[in-house]
Amino acid sequence: MLKSFANQESEDIFHGINTHAIRKALPTHLLKIAKRRLDILNCCETMDSLSLIPSIRSEAPVRDAHGKFSIPIDGNWRIAFRWDKDGPADIEIKS
Repeated sequence: MLKSFANQESEDIFHGINTHAIRKALPTHLLKIAKRRLDILNCCETMDSLSLIPSIRSEAPVRDAHGKFSIPIDGNWRIAFRWDKDGPADIEIKS
């Protein structure tokens, strides 16, 4: 279960709210992919369970220099998050 979001745009994408800020921040053709990846992340109970999902298996979450994991969306876009004891937190969509 997702614990927290780093910004309002990422939270709105998860909840299916399509605002001007989202359209400005993320290309329109990536909204469905980002929503689907956030739904997958929401269902995962452990980091290991992410590697069991076929659409993510080949793109396993990678830890960046700031200690966050990321799941690619497309090209330069990715979902970055921190995994704490209760699940994913500080979730944001970055380019």
